[in-house]
Amino acid sequence: MFVYFIQMIAKVGINHKEIEKVEGCICNCWIQSDDKDQAKEKAKQLLLEHDWEFQSFEQVNEDSSQNYSDGNEGLHFFEQAQQSGCAHVFHIWDKPNVNREEI
Repeated sequence: MFVYFIQMIAKVGINHKEIEKVEGCICNCWIQSDDKDQAKEKAKQLLLEHDWEFQSFEQVNEDSSQNYSDGNEGLHFFEQAQQSGCAHVFHIWDKPNVNREEI
């Protein structure tokens, strides 16, 4: 079984709890799978489970612990995926003209 690093662009889903504030995200996923296409489908499903709408794949690569230097936080996510099958991080951006201090 392999771990794939998958980076996706998504827009906020209509049921997202912060639909009034957020516009989109970059989602970095580490998915354990035997097959690249299956890993991509699992990653897209992860977006749906968190109320995001898939837009595009930016990266899809077979990953290895050798890709990470000591102290690189990506290694933690890679190892988490090895143990539990999946790890992910959302990098979210707000809609234009949203002032979080006023919310």
